Amino acid sequence: MKAGEEFLLRYLEGHDKRFVIPVYQRNYDWKREQCEQLFNDVVGIIKQSQKSYFIGSIVSIHNDNSVDREYVVIDGQQRITTITLMLLAIHNLLETEELETSNPSLKDQIKEQYLLNKYSEKNKRIRLKPIKDDNKAFLKLFQNQTDEFIKDSNITLNYEYFVENIKGLKEHGITVDALYEAIKKLTIVDIKLKRGEDNPQLIFESLNSTGKKLEEADLVRNFILMDKKPETQEKFYEKFWHPIEKNTHYKVGDFIRDYLTYARFKTPRKDRVYVEFKKYVQEDFNTPEALEKLLEELLKFSQFYRSFLSFDTDDVDVNGALKRIDRLQVTVSYPFLLDIFYAWSEEIIDSKGTAQILQIIESFVFRRIICNVPTNALNKIFATLGRNIRKVENFSERYVDIFMYLVSAGSSSNRFPDDEELTNELTKRDVYNLKGKNRIHLFERLENHNNREKVDVETLIEAKKEGLTFEHIMPQTLNTAWKKDLGENHIQIHEKYLNTIGNMSLTAYNSALSNKPFLEKVNKDNGFKNSRLWLNQNLVHLEKWTEEEINHRRKLLTKRSIAIWNFPETVYTPPQKEDTEIGLDEDFSFTGTKPKSFSFLDQYYPVSTWREVYQKSLRLFYELDPISLTSLIDESIHRRYLGRTKNTHNHSWKMNDSIYLNINLSAHSIISIIKELFIEFDLDESEFVIRIHDYDEQDDQEPIEALTLKALG
Repeated sequence: MKAGEEFLLRYLEGHDKRFVIPVYQRNYDWKREQCEQLFNDVVGIIKQSQKSYFIGSIVSIHNDNSVDREYVVIDGQQRITTITLMLLAIHNLLETEELETSNPSLKDQIKEQYLLNKYSEKNKRIRLKPIKDDNKAFLKLFQNQTDEFIKDSNITLNYEYFVENIKGLKEHGITVDALYEAIKKLTIVDIKLKRGEDNPQLIFESLNSTGKKLEEADLVRNFILMDKKPETQEKFYEKFWHPIEKNTHYKVGDFIRDYLTYARFKTPRKDRVYVEFKKYVQEDFNTPEALEKLLEELLKFSQFYRSFLSFDTDDVDVNGALKRIDRLQVTVSYPFLLDIFYAWSEEIIDSKGTAQILQIIESFVFRRIICNVPTNALNKIFATLGRNIRKVENFSERYVDIFMYLVSAGSSSNRFPDDEELTNELTKRDVYNLKGKNRIHLFERLENHNNREKVDVETLIEAKKEGLTFEHIMPQTLNTAWKKDLGENHIQIHEKYLNTIGNMSLTAYNSALSNKPFLEKVNKDNGFKNSRLWLNQNLVHLEKWTEEEINHRRKLLTKRSIAIWNFPETVYTPPQKEDTEIGLDEDFSFTGTKPKSFSFLDQYYPVSTWREVYQKSLRLFYELDPISLTSLIDESIHRRYLGRTKNTHNHSWKMNDSIYLNINLSAHSIISIIKELFIEFDLDESEFVIRIHDYDEQDDQEPIEALTLKALG
């Protein structure tokens, strides 16, 4: 590797030099903000008479397979491309005589020194070659026919920004000659790598670039393609990566994260997708042939992902269920959806089974929303469902039934609220103040269930003006007439039922109905009697609206809700009791349970008591960072379980010469301590999973007398 300071234009010039942005690089994505900053910096050179101005580093590697001096740009493509756009804007403005210069040769100088290689092959004449779509937009600029420009490209938008701002410099007394001289003062650090000697991937990862931060997907793409031969890069990009980008709507980082969750049964942090993907490849796909197999699988799974985003399968019921899951924003379910679609593609399940599973997922998630079940368990649930199904012998014969059993058998924060819980919750739930999409989902499904004349509730609600709105039948503000109709308990009735499902409906005439008396709301020209909505049909024949009618309607809508978001019924029973795995990040009470093992950072440790969980995990924290754990002893919050001597607590266990643990603790206290340490060590709680025995009533405390018989070693 060679590195040295260089003026940018000297770096670019050379009659046979060409700069290629490799396919593993991200698209050119500088926006106006970055271009404006660079342009202002160049103008600042003029105003402050600076001799030079540093704009960052450019890392390149010489392509030995090319006859010409072809440099593959590893880092710095945003700066090279942007400066080239600025130079091209100057050239084109001079060519159309929209700018004046005292240097008659300036136009040709820019063209022949920095933009074109005059004597190269036709397809290599332009010095800079951006990647695929960027290159198409870039080539159009050279023709200087504005009606042919590709308008939705950052290349075009930034070029047009420079054109307008360069033309505007004249008003500030700055000539194009001064601008060009300022550009000549831009400096870079030129880092040239030697092919076969330097590892471009490691260098790329360690760069602290001043440009726009790379996304996790950019790092993954670079890792896959960077160290390959140019022809392999082109093949992998065209055959795999570019189609994956399109299938995932360019949400490749999210897709890779969900794929890793599907493949490894745990969800990587968003800022560690690249690190975990790299580890996954190095562990299981560390040959070129294996990597290509992985890319083939990623391409296949990206086609599944496209269906999650576009609802474009050949089955209308599957598409409808996917659309509803999308409306509920249950992206956390995507890892399991990958498993479902893989099972469908392998004919383990058919389209009917696929639609049935998706509908149950919708029910599972929406019942939990209505019943206020914490959402933090969903990551683990959907990360492991596929694995737990496939652990069952002959799962391919009963995939749907096994799924229904597993999803309905959860308890605590993993539970699928049953009909009784849903009924009780809908008696009091404030549905009016549900999160926007959830409220729309509730009323859209209530309206359209088994209704052949579907109403596009979501579109009509989002249209706002002249669309549908949520209507309180008993109004939000009671006037004298309403108080009289509700009776002497009108205050209590209003407080209890105002925002509940029994008192809510939809209308396009909310302002007209307002707080009118009930019969007037029914019989007005735009009232409930003229509504075509199912939600308003049962109101037409009523003479009054009191607590009795609200409760009757609530029962009607609750019965409909139970039918729509049904609880799964299956005759399947597991051949034997399964151990239960609980993540540290889940809301679960371990009191009365007996541990069997736990996993910590991908390693499993067998245990038989909670004390062993405690002792082994504390030792693992110590091995991870002994200084950090030892330093906690002096903090008051940690003294209840950490000490420097055996006399600190009544019942102590010596972990080493400097740390003694209080081991007279319940399962609940042990879990609380481990959670505290995960926070202290900045670790993800999902990295700690406990496997417990299925159990009857058991005591999680070990007799203190037995301590003398225990030694962990």
